[in-house]
Amino acid sequence: MNNKLCHHYINRCQIFAQCCNKYYDCRRCHNDEIFDHQLLIASDIKQIKCDICDKDQEISQKCINCYTSFATYICIICRIFESNTDKNIFHCDKCGICRIGSKNNFFHCDICNCCLNLLLKDNHKCYQNVLKQECCICQEDMFDATYHANLMKCGHVFHSNCLEQYMKNDYRCPICHKSFFDLTTFNSVIESEINNTIMPDEYVNQDMNINCYECHTNSTVKFHIIGCKCSNCGSYNTVRI
Repeated sequence: MNNKLCHHYINRCQIFAQCCNKYYDCRRCHNDEIFDHQLLIASDIKQIKCDICDKDQEISQKCINCYTSFATYICIICRIFESNTDKNIFHCDKCGICRIGSKNNFFHCDICNCCLNLLLKDNHKCYQNVLKQECCICQEDMFDATYHANLMKCGHVFHSNCLEQYMKNDYRCPICHKSFFDLTTFNSVIESEINNTIMPDEYVNQDMNINCYECHTNSTVKFHIIGCKCSNCGSYNTVRI
């Protein structure tokens, strides 16, 4: 019986990587270990081995020898075997791959050609084949990722897990600096701080040229150390130019 070290899936089988002539706990384990090539196409995996009885066999849901079920969730197409039901993995026929997250929370946008959160349905700007690019945070491929994609209002996409970690430290897109959410409350807080912060006399009437990351408008405004307000949209998400 195999002592699994896989950090990606909980199951009772290993996949055979013909490229290396070796068994791995999963495709991602192979890709983490091997640096000169990647096992990217699931259909290249033709053989698995049962962890219980070590029987080599073709891709299946149960062992042909000891009849052990390899996992709770099994996708023969993607070669995914997973018993962690908290992931709520589902296969999208239009994407052609499996995604993490309840199917009831997502829809497939035919223009973007990917699954998006239901909150974005009829409420996002479509980009043709938006996942044919890399995650803006980790720079890894978006389309083959099991984590669902987050398409932000600025048009950039992120792995859900990458975005969750990133937003602990910043509220703006790392590429274009547009905010991820409505800034009404944020702008009100900045406005309050400005009203309660007296500037030195030499800076009171100093002008500054700024660009707004929200509406992309250039304007000339009065400088303040706390922030400079866009004269077009009222946002403080601005930069000096």
